[in-house]
Amino acid sequence: MNQKTIKLLSLLLIISSFVLFEQCREDQQTYWVEDAPVIGVTYVHGTVVDANRMPLAGVQVKDLANKTAVTDQNGFFELENAAVIRGRLMLEAQQNGYFNKSYALATNQEHTTLQVMMSSKNTQMVSAASPALIEMEAASVSLPDNGFVDESGNAYTGMVEVAFTHYNPTDDYFELLMPGGDFEGVRENDEEVLLLSYGAMSVELQDEAGNELQLAEGETATLRFTVPSDMLADAPATIPLWYFDEAVGRWIEEGFATLTGNEYIGTVSHFSAWNIDVPLDDRTWLEGQIVDCNGAPVPNIGVTVGPLLVYTNENGNFGTNVALGYEFSVYIGSSYNFGLTSEVIEVEAFNENEALNLGQIAIPCPAYISGSITDCDGNTSAGTVVATWANNSKVQYSGDGNFTMVVAQDVEISLQASANIDGTVLLGESSITSTAAAEVSLTEPIALCNEFNIECPGVGFILDGTPIIFDEENLSYTIDDTLNIAPLTGLNDVMLEHLAIHITDNYHRLSIIVPDTVPNIYDIAVDGYTDGILALLLDIPSVGIIYENADGSVSAIGFAGIINLTVVGPDYISGTFNATGNNGGGSTTINMTEGTFCIPYNP
Repeated sequence: MNQKTIKLLSLLLIISSFVLFEQCREDQQTYWVEDAPVIGVTYVHGTVVDANRMPLAGVQVKDLANKTAVTDQNGFFELENAAVIRGRLMLEAQQNGYFNKSYALATNQEHTTLQVMMSSKNTQMVSAASPALIEMEAASVSLPDNGFVDESGNAYTGMVEVAFTHYNPTDDYFELLMPGGDFEGVRENDEEVLLLSYGAMSVELQDEAGNELQLAEGETATLRFTVPSDMLADAPATIPLWYFDEAVGRWIEEGFATLTGNEYIGTVSHFSAWNIDVPLDDRTWLEGQIVDCNGAPVPNIGVTVGPLLVYTNENGNFGTNVALGYEFSVYIGSSYNFGLTSEVIEVEAFNENEALNLGQIAIPCPAYISGSITDCDGNTSAGTVVATWANNSKVQYSGDGNFTMVVAQDVEISLQASANIDGTVLLGESSITSTAAAEVSLTEPIALCNEFNIECPGVGFILDGTPIIFDEENLSYTIDDTLNIAPLTGLNDVMLEHLAIHITDNYHRLSIIVPDTVPNIYDIAVDGYTDGILALLLDIPSVGIIYENADGSVSAIGFAGIINLTVVGPDYISGTFNATGNNGGGSTTINMTEGTFCIPYNP
């Protein structure tokens, strides 16, 4: 069975399993999106940001069916026909230095606009032979001594790198930072519930080479969560523990924690993200519309609904699942909306299993920018507009080529429009300055006249702080589909399906090893283990990027990084890469970062 067949069967299995997971809960009537089919699609327009709302470039975002996009320099991505299961869209974002972020939300829209926020990893090195305490701002984890195993189940005795972060329910961006997004949980009896969180943490364990570690069988770690002072009065004596299952995008109940003083304390036998939550059993649908001071609908506004954050669509409408029998607040918070706020609506507990419509919720008149999109011949074109300014970005899709966006007041804004026209992605740019609580219009449409590509040839990177720029006049390349390149040996047959791209001039040689399938981000192998796709397929150590001197001696072998392919054929291969590596002798760790490449290619 070849690799493509295996991938296809795996994809079908994933979708089938997820659909069965959903269908077996239909009789519970706990998850409700009106008129949502079992399997649907939506066109996703989104941005990915860090905890400071700064855009993250080069992030891989994929849906349930492994359809993949990569964010640009503004953190923007698009996914056409992203899979939606019973009205629930689930995405996963991956980027080096950050915890994988699964994000789910309810949608039954043809186009869905959203923002994904990723948490950076804090790290600490500890010895596997000694007990260790990892302290966070309002949480901690106690690790056992001699209690770790590698991926093969073998005891591990070296140094352990612990990556960790804490999610505080009182933080401004808690709703965006939490894994899962929609606070969906599954109880030990398979009942599906909404969750009210008292705090969460993500913890990952790796050996010195970056390979995953876990707790050994029979070993446990102790988690401690400090309960926020304004939640302590309602905190139950015991509370369920939940771990996040990335395969289904839900929190799974496993064990419990006990309230001692102002701390919840519990033990766990494995690591992922862990959450302490009160389960809210039944739910229904809540919706409303956000309007400005003149009664006009306001799109792309973040609405806080209890523990959830949802965004208004192009008509100012929002909707989400809410718990029955539970009091909660609905409001527009300034953190997500450039200082805009609304009155707080207190929703009393109700027990009728029917949709609740809050009607119109008014906010002060914001600043607006408006304009239109055309193709290069001046014809109106549907497309996506990304507005960026200091520490913020907005995304909006326009089906008729006209757009009006809510933005911050009195700021210089850069605009980029994009559209797929007859199979070619075209771009256009503009800029505008917003005013205070008024609409400002572009004097000219944003014309989509630039094809999305990178000029070829070209390659360069930074090696331990020193720029390495290839001489374009003498630049040449070869493509080796056997991968039998020095200094690598012992390659197996599956490697015949992959490429080794050798880029050379009179002074440098760079070999970049990539699959020749689809544009994607591929982790570089670490000691031949399955940390990433390359390691899984190649099964050899330290493969990914090889930098050689003019005399053929190896200066660096890259590992523990990413290769980001933005274009693969038919005319060229282009992308970026970064990696940590060893020098040719393997004794010194170096950095190979900020690399770009673009070379002609015709498979």
